[in-house]
Amino acid sequence: MRGKILLLFLILAAFQSLSFKLFNFNWNIFHFIMKKENAKMKNKKLDAMKSIASPKYLLSIHN
Repeated sequence: MRGKILLLFLILAAFQSLSFKLFNFNWNIFHFIMKKENAKMKNKKLDAMKSIASPKYLLSIHN
């Protein structure tokens, strides 16, 4: 009986560490994707700001 409990406990501990590693791995991928998306958004914002600040755009508003 004690052996079965010990075995069950070992299996649970192994599963817990494995699931934590998987969670950590998924979190790293999520973080990497979010960083990429944020970089894309920043580039789009910068492009939009550049086009708004461009003289052609400012002249087209006045005309």
